[in-house]
Amino acid sequence: MKSTAYLQSWQQVDFSAPTFSIREARGWNAAENTWAVERTRAADVYVFCVFLARDRCTANPLDTRQWEFHVTSSARLTEMLGAQRSIQLSSLIARVQTEKVAFEDLAQAVDRAVTSPSRTSMPDPPTP
Repeated sequence: MKSTAYLQSWQQVDFSAPTFSIREARGWNAAENTWAVERTRAADVYVFCVFLARDRCTANPLDTRQWEFHVTSSARLTEMLGAQRSIQLSSLIARVQTEKVAFEDLAQAVDRAVTSPSRTSMPDPPTP
C-alpha cells in the first residue's frame, strides 16, 4: 500500500500534489542476512490510497469515505512505467489505468489484479 494526501501535518501554503514513490528496491533476505543484488518491486499488487480531505476541520483519516483507492498489479506498473521512481496521481490514473474502487471493494479489486497481473479491469485507451 502506498498513501498520499492533499493535506499535510505541517503548515501549507497550497495543497500537496498527490505523489507516490514507486521505486524499485533491494529486498532483505532475513534467512541469509543479506540484501538482494537486484532491485525489484516486491509487491504483487499495489493499492494507492489518496486521502481526499482538503478541509482540516472536517478531515478524518478514519472515515474511509474520505479516501480514494486505486489498484493495479506490479507487473502492470512495470509494463507501463519501467523503472520510474515516483508518479503523481493524475499520471498514475492516465498512464497505468488503475482500477478505482471504494474501500468495501478493495479485496475483490486486489483479487482481480492478482489473477490478471498485467491488466486491471480498465480497458486500454484507443490508439490515435
